[in-house]
Amino acid sequence: MEEEAALIEPSGSLPDPILGIGVVNLPTDTFSFDQEAMTQTQVRLTQKLPFPGKLSLRSSIQGLKKEIEAWRLKALILDVRKEAISLWWELYRIETVLNLVSREETTLKKIIELSSSRYETGSGLQSDVLLSQLELTRLLDRKIALQAKRKDVESKLLSALGKRDGCIELKKERKMPFLVELSPASTLFEEALKTNPSIKETEMRLKLKRLSYELRKKDFYPDFSITGAYGKRFGDNPDGSDRADFATLVFSLNIPIFYKKKQSLQVVSSLEAIRSVEEALHDEELRLKSAISGRYATYSGLLDQERLYRHTIIPKAETTLSALNRAYGAGKADILGLLRAELMLYRFKESHINVLARAKRLAAELDALVGKDYEFVGDLQQ
Repeated sequence: MEEEAALIEPSGSLPDPILGIGVVNLPTDTFSFDQEAMTQTQVRLTQKLPFPGKLSLRSSIQGLKKEIEAWRLKALILDVRKEAISLWWELYRIETVLNLVSREETTLKKIIELSSSRYETGSGLQSDVLLSQLELTRLLDRKIALQAKRKDVESKLLSALGKRDGCIELKKERKMPFLVELSPASTLFEEALKTNPSIKETEMRLKLKRLSYELRKKDFYPDFSITGAYGKRFGDNPDGSDRADFATLVFSLNIPIFYKKKQSLQVVSSLEAIRSVEEALHDEELRLKSAISGRYATYSGLLDQERLYRHTIIPKAETTLSALNRAYGAGKADILGLLRAELMLYRFKESHINVLARAKRLAAELDALVGKDYEFVGDLQQ
């Protein structure tokens, strides 16, 4: 981008003047400078002058190239940030699930112990013991897989953050994050048309093609050159006086007589390029609208799910567990039923965090599609 910016001013400047030094009309029989009256040493300076408007167009074209590079850079930054946010939420999900799995493991071990005790005393079934042990084995297998995945996600997140090594520690005690209502999909799309880097880059490319078209039309008009020369003569005139020096001024221009084979075809090519970019911009806008609508619909569904878990399912599971605790304390409930209710609560919480983390990743994708610069703030702070 700095390279493109450095070229803006030079592209709108006049071409460098051309300095020429030479000898004119030197006789080849003697190579004498004072033999012939027309022999002279000459200093010549030529300046090319493009047709009015060409230099400003070239400068504007270079300025658009700089803007295109800036939007490409922003797109890259947004992609990296989106990746980092998504990986962070995946890491948060895994950490939370691992914590819940550890609690489930403790509860299952209690269930196995109680089931075994009842089986040994003849008041329980062997199948209860075996099923509980099988469930514990499945849970341990899942725990190993989650631990391996955590290392992989942590490594990817460190790479996305530009760190070669280290570790990422999450706060152990924190309030459960929550989801927020998003602006309507139509509003997000309208905002994206103004800030999405890919859309803005294509718009800049379209402006660039239109300016290139205007520049091609200018090629039908001639460029000019002005040449000034000073010729130094040697020797004397027949009357003994010094020979006068010569001054020369030449104004020239190119004549585009082959415009049908050159300029006309270049203009047609520029028009085709404009139409091509216009179609690409239209297609890109349609794809952007579809991507935003799809992710918005999914996010809205996850938002409803998350609220159902937060306000209905988990509170009811906690209420049930509390009731069973009171009943057990009064001798009116079975300990196995109490432990299974506790196990169910952990699994509801796991489903809740899975929904929440997926929605957060979708929100990051929507931010990137709209073109927002988001940061590690709020419940993302470590």
